[in-house]
Amino acid sequence: MTNRLNYLKDIRGIGVFTESPGIGKSYALRCFANDLNSSLHHMEYMCLSTISVSDFYKQFCSILGVSDKGGTPTIFKAIQSQISYLCKEKRQPLLLAIDEAQYLNTCILNDI
Repeated sequence: MTNRLNYLKDIRGIGVFTESPGIGKSYALRCFANDLNSSLHHMEYMCLSTISVSDFYKQFCSILGVSDKGGTPTIFKAIQSQISYLCKEKRQPLLLAIDEAQYLNTCILNDI
């Protein structure tokens, strides 16, 4: 799994990892995050995936350190701006890990 995560990091892709519970997916992800060079990548981890779209955006804002004030379009714009800032200005692409993503609302998946 670590090799696949490194590949996704290099190509800036989206990956889905599925396996039976207790196999070590979350552990492998935490190990991967601990080994990242924080000056080259910005890694965030979300594990609460059984929430509404607006709650997801508010949680994402909290993780990124941006304001969650306003409606969904305003929050979405703030998230986009922060991700763009991380990538272009700080040269630290965002790596977002969403544990238990199978429970995400399809609207959230469409936005991602």
